[in-house]
Amino acid sequence: MRLKYLSFLLLFGNIYSSKAQQVDLGVVTSAYLSDIHINYNFDIYKKIWTFNYGLVSQFHFKKLSFSNNICHLTHGANMPYSTSASPMGGIGTSTIYIRIKSYSLQLQTDYNFISKNTVKIFAGIGIYNSYVYYQKMYDPLAKYSQPNPNIIHANLPPEFSELNLVNNFSFLASTSCGISKQFKSKTIITIRPGFLYQLRQNLPSATHGFTPRIYSYTFDFVITSRVFDREKN
Repeated sequence: MRLKYLSFLLLFGNIYSSKAQQVDLGVVTSAYLSDIHINYNFDIYKKIWTFNYGLVSQFHFKKLSFSNNICHLTHGANMPYSTSASPMGGIGTSTIYIRIKSYSLQLQTDYNFISKNTVKIFAGIGIYNSYVYYQKMYDPLAKYSQPNPNIIHANLPPEFSELNLVNNFSFLASTSCGISKQFKSKTIITIRPGFLYQLRQNLPSATHGFTPRIYSYTFDFVITSRVFDREKN
């Protein structure tokens, strides 16, 4: 219920943005240090770097800014393990790769702590409404696995396996801070580090042994152009 209220407030802020003093349009590229935790155990998987991108629209007031972003996001993790399925024989190590890909509508609200000349320093919160279209695990040594070496198997375990770690429609919350600089060409460059966390209830213990959640440390690099300035119109 709290998530619905927060989404409503952010959406209301974006609707109100039609009266913004400035409007910017542009693109965002992001580097995520992503991971998955199981029942708040953060040591099962290893973090990975992912690359993300999208379109940005920003609406600025004196102290507040609202953003609507449409992005393609990739989350995931790696899990090293010991195996006897190495093509070289013997016991070795391999890594399972988990990737979760989605299209995300991001609603962001920022408060400008410092706004001097062409520089702004801000902090904000956001809600990511994501449609997950890809959840797979990749095991590069799966094709070498044989349950019984004396039996020829027609179908070896697949290298790619379908997963169901998160809901097809997922919600994530973000907190971030950053700095933006406007240049004479009406181009604005923004750097925004932050933290992103999936919001979901614990799955029923009777049918699920654990509840996975994705989280990421984020670094956004945004380039926008000012397309409307009420003070100059």
